[in-house]
Amino acid sequence: MPRRALRGKAGQGRAAPPYRFAYAPLFTILGSAAWCSVLCDLGVKMGQDERLMKGELHRITICVGAVVVLGGLYYFFVHRPMKAENEST
Repeated sequence: MPRRALRGKAGQGRAAPPYRFAYAPLFTILGSAAWCSVLCDLGVKMGQDERLMKGELHRITICVGAVVVLGGLYYFFVHRPMKAENEST
């Protein structure tokens, strides 16, 4: 049989069936719609707050900074040691 008659790619026989990923676009659209609606609602509520519109963001800046610092501490002291332990076993 000539080589050009073989149409399949290597490993195609063991590949996942195409219907396995058929719902991925639907879930992507639903997830993005949920996030967009949350962010839109947050923007509307922030736009109605007079103090935020005048630039008084001090408390929000401190909260966001604290969350970033705590996330970094968690990563360096908890997540990295767990990851190194799993790679060594």
